[in-house]
Amino acid sequence: IRLVSPSVLIGTGLVHAVGGSGGASGTGGAVGIGNGTTGQSWSGGIGGNGGAGATGGAGAVIVDISNVTGSSLPPFVVLAAPPSCSGNSATAPAASCLALHLACPSLATGVYFLKPAGASAAYQATCDMTTDGGGWTRVYLEANTANLNSAVIDYGVPDPNLRLAASTTLTGFLDGGGNVTSHYARWPLTNNWSTQAPFEYPGPGNDETLDVFVDGADKGNQLVRYGFYTWSQKCTDPWVTSTTWGRVCAANTQAPYFSSWDNSAADNCTTSDLSFGAATCSGSESYFIAVR
Repeated sequence: IRLVSPSVLIGTGLVHAVGGSGGASGTGGAVGIGNGTTGQSWSGGIGGNGGAGATGGAGAVIVDISNVTGSSLPPFVVLAAPPSCSGNSATAPAASCLALHLACPSLATGVYFLKPAGASAAYQATCDMTTDGGGWTRVYLEANTANLNSAVIDYGVPDPNLRLAASTTLTGFLDGGGNVTSHYARWPLTNNWSTQAPFEYPGPGNDETLDVFVDGADKGNQLVRYGFYTWSQKCTDPWVTSTTWGRVCAANTQAPYFSSWDNSAADNCTTSDLSFGAATCSGSESYFIAVR
């Protein structure tokens, strides 16, 4: 189970723990029981003090157990209150876009204040609340120039604390209206991508076999390739270290294929089943990376 904020654990099925009945002497309520959507019951927080025969106070506020692995949870988990759904600000930030989305599922995609655990100050980032379940923090968006020429390209939201609390990567293209187009892909957020942007790795030796989803459909374990060296044409082609060019793609899928950022040629934005030069990036097709 992965704690992603002071109030939310990764997953989708929320458990609201309620305080038990107060004792006749007015002592604290019994341990509340949270009934989850998974069909199992888990111990909630300890209820507050109640009057004689009264009901105790609420227990833990939000516990998400839908993605838990293993056979048991701790006897109870006490967590802080969820983020505000209407008062998000620099003085009242959310821990992540996922925390905000789970607590306030009706919030629209937009810019919100975040402050992950370990961050020294709050900052603004774009939260995608609709694509592939929502709750994504956009950490990179290609510049409108669509002609990068460098291997030193960091995430646009460089806070490592945000990535340390995340477990999944989303890549795709935005159209001119800022909408995610088809062929978006997600896979596990690996240690390499958490440490630094994929554009800054050389390529050979960095490829990783990961469970890739495209448009929400599982494509199985595929080779995700990323780095600033060159190759021949397709994502399946091996690396060539004679010069630099740059590619991010997922072999044998239609995942986004972004390339040419470490070369003077125009950047390319196509799908991983095609040759890299099938389409150039533009203001109506810009590459992005998000984490959740």
